[in-house]
Amino acid sequence: MTGDKKILVIDDEEALRENLKYVLHAKGYEVQLAKDGIQGLERLETFTPDLIILDLNMPDMGGIEFYHRICERSVPKYPVMVLTARAKAIQTCSVFDGFMAKPFDIPELLAEVERITTGKARPAAAAARKIGGGRKIFIVANDEPFSIKAAAAFLMKGFTVDFVATGAEALQRLAGGVPDVACVEMRLADLPGEKLIAQLKQAAQASPVKFVLFEYGREPREIAMDDIQRQSGVDKFVIVNSEKDLIEAVESV
Repeated sequence: MTGDKKILVIDDEEALRENLKYVLHAKGYEVQLAKDGIQGLERLETFTPDLIILDLNMPDMGGIEFYHRICERSVPKYPVMVLTARAKAIQTCSVFDGFMAKPFDIPELLAEVERITTGKARPAAAAARKIGGGRKIFIVANDEPFSIKAAAAFLMKGFTVDFVATGAEALQRLAGGVPDVACVEMRLADLPGEKLIAQLKQAAQASPVKFVLFEYGREPREIAMDDIQRQSGVDKFVIVNSEKDLIEAVESV
């Protein structure tokens, strides 16, 4: 029995939305539907789900941006299970509560829904698939639209992605796991990016983390790049105008 469990399905494929509504209703769930992230946010004004089933690739507002919008201090207000045709991306993303690659089997999806809504632990084999193979990227940036685009771009390339807006959040988050690469914007709200990198480097201790310091859409301050790298342990300093530039910088280190 599912009790009074509520599910919000957000996907731009109408047939898929309706099919999920039918099978979830048959299992006793209360279901609401949305065609994109914008409509999903509207549904949340009057509907409090126990689980959000979220497509990553949608027009107007995609899954990554929607996910960021429902987070408080980088923690989502609701459990989220992702649907995507990009199986590799979903297998290497550790920020979601569950995942299902399209096309999927209905019994498998229902089992995953039940697991999340009842708070059951993920089977060990599935947990291993969830984090296996993907390099872990940590983005610290003031610019929210850029962070969302960059996170989505890295995710689609098979990286595990996490992102925050301030140095204080970055230091707190690092305690939960060390990334392979940390990308830090130069002009953060609470401290300069190069100083944060020095602190992160110390907190990571012997872990082989690579640090990319970047300026987004601006000219760097009047400091030589070589001096910044030497003083703070930055592995690469780059000016970026798009998420593609940041991905290229990460791949170069």
